[in-house]
Amino acid sequence: MAQKIITEFIDDIDGSEAERTFNFAVDGTTYEIDLSTTNIKEFHEAIAGFVESARKVKTTGSGRQTRATSSGVKAGKAQLRAIREWGRNNGFSVNDRGRISAQLQQAFDAAHTGS
Repeated sequence: MAQKIITEFIDDIDGSEAERTFNFAVDGTTYEIDLSTTNIKEFHEAIAGFVESARKVKTTGSGRQTRATSSGVKAGKAQLRAIREWGRNNGFSVNDRGRISAQLQQAFDAAHTGS
């Protein structure tokens, strides 16, 4: 007798047909969720600001994680321009290219977060 097994993925949020499965980690715990096209869009919108500000992490064969970039905060081009302009206006020596110094980044952050 022949059998046909059909596996159907169901969206974990609303019960509709899921488009794909997402893996993500928070505080060292990895999670998996099946999402429909609509909820994929909502998921991306909800985490967009965090992803933009985050550093990518590589996982080694042993499961340990290492930073993909050596150091520093990764910022978008507009943010880097704003930091450089602010630094020049506040007495810092700022290069037109390359990394933003940790000292400048910390001063900029403190001035813009009230720390």
